[in-house]
Amino acid sequence: SASENVNADLINELLKRSASELGIKGKNLYHPIRLALIGTTHGPEIPTIIAILGKEESVRRLQSWRFNIENWILIEEQIWSELS
Repeated sequence: SASENVNADLINELLKRSASELGIKGKNLYHPIRLALIGTTHGPEIPTIIAILGKEESVRRLQSWRFNIENWILIEEQIWSELS
C-alpha cells in the first residue's frame, strides 16, 4: 500500500541521515541494525523487517540490543581497569 511505501521511504531516509551524521557506511550501519532486529546480519532490507515486526517490536528489540551493548561496555571497562 502507499502508506507502507511512505514508511519504507521514511526509514530509508532516517538510515541515510544516520549514516551521514555518524560517518558510517553500508554494512557497518545495516549489519548491526539487522542483527539487533532479527539476530543475523543478512536478510531482508531493514524497512521490510520493521514492516513485518511492527514499530513497537522493532523499537523494543533495538532498545534491548542497546541495553545489552551498554552493559557489555561497562563490564569490559571494569575488567580492563582491574587487569591494568
